[in-house]
Amino acid sequence: MGNVKYSDESIKYLLKARIEIDGVVDKSDIVGALFGQTEGLLDQDMELKHLQRTGRIGRIDLNVTNVSGATKGTLEIPSSLNKIETAIIAATIESVDRVGACGCSIILDNIVDVRKYKLESITKRAAEIMKRWNIEEQNDGMNISKIVEKEAKRGRIVSFGYEKLSAGQGVYHSDQLILVEGRADVANLLKMGIENTIALGGTNVPDTVINLCKNREVTALLDGDRGGDMILKELLLNTQIEYVARAPKGYEIEHLSMKKITKALENKVEVIDSDFISERYSVVDFLRKNNRWKYLDKARDRDDHREDDRHSKYDRRSRDFKKSRFRERSDRKLRTRDKRDRKSKFRERGRDKRSDRRTKRHNMIEVPEEIKNIIDGVKQTMSAVFMDENHGTQLTVSTENVFEELNNYENQIATLVVDGVISNRLLNLANQKSIKLIAGAKIGEIDHTPKNIQYVTFNRVK
Repeated sequence: MGNVKYSDESIKYLLKARIEIDGVVDKSDIVGALFGQTEGLLDQDMELKHLQRTGRIGRIDLNVTNVSGATKGTLEIPSSLNKIETAIIAATIESVDRVGACGCSIILDNIVDVRKYKLESITKRAAEIMKRWNIEEQNDGMNISKIVEKEAKRGRIVSFGYEKLSAGQGVYHSDQLILVEGRADVANLLKMGIENTIALGGTNVPDTVINLCKNREVTALLDGDRGGDMILKELLLNTQIEYVARAPKGYEIEHLSMKKITKALENKVEVIDSDFISERYSVVDFLRKNNRWKYLDKARDRDDHREDDRHSKYDRRSRDFKKSRFRERSDRKLRTRDKRDRKSKFRERGRDKRSDRRTKRHNMIEVPEEIKNIIDGVKQTMSAVFMDENHGTQLTVSTENVFEELNNYENQIATLVVDGVISNRLLNLANQKSIKLIAGAKIGEIDHTPKNIQYVTFNRVK
């Protein structure tokens, strides 16, 4: 099959295209442009976001490099649509002509019929089975029975919950669960005898997984890339997991050997001790920013327990000089912790007051249909959209670059839709740009709101 990769049994075709951009951009910028510029061109059932959410097209695989101030590379899109629909999607992708402020050219190379390669693989495998079968017929019945018994014990994928999530049979009875991204990850772990696994099936966390996390010890086994970071963020926001294990940077779980998966699980860490691979800020900063205090309180209790254990050990060493030295150090730590706890209580009181103010300020807001459509397209894309007074799209940028792009943008902006957190910094900059409305995924700790700006979260838009 060459370099054609697929993991979903429903995939029929694989779109391969070349991409050239007159400037340096990130992968997230390209993905945002693909979703943003193709939105509204076709019927709602044929929009990229809807097709990806329903599983009719797979994850967009980008491989780009920055050379001499330009970005070049390839993209692949798996499709389970028919020929006509797949051709329409290919033509739609080619229509994207800008990524942010940079010109863009996407040229379709070819559309690979994956089923052809599957049939070739099936034919080859069938020949191998027949060859092996003929050999085994020469052996006695006892040997054949042993082979059948061994194969029968091998795990198989089951559908779990009303979302029909891919999982191993161990998910029904095990107190410890391993969360992975997709069906291919579950299949790879089953080959190694690990059956207490369940797949999320995307970046959104299903209700079944949320309920499982309430009464099971859960380890998130994630890819070593930005996709793994996105899934980790969603888990931290919606569930209470205990441990995080990551594939080596740049690797995916479905491609790892048994040795590497075993090492990843052995090196798992508590959530508070984990970190993102592609982000500039830590997991702790993310938890604090999104008010996920359960994780932080649990970590603080753990540290206190360890501290108490160390103090009791030091107390037993009462006859030498080390005792006094360690005790002085412990006293300093205790004073520091007490000071930290007082500050934490003060912050929590302030946070409660600000939360009450935000509750009063941020009721449901009715916005035009054009803005609603942009909000639906921006969700889970880590991108931001600049809109004019007529609700038309002016520019699509990545969330991490929104401050720089907004500061340098010279045209008038009426509405800003951002898949990120609405912060004091963003409000102040938007006020300077005379922006009237900001719609974001979440609202951070806001001390002051400019009089001429409305802001609202996605879930409070009528």
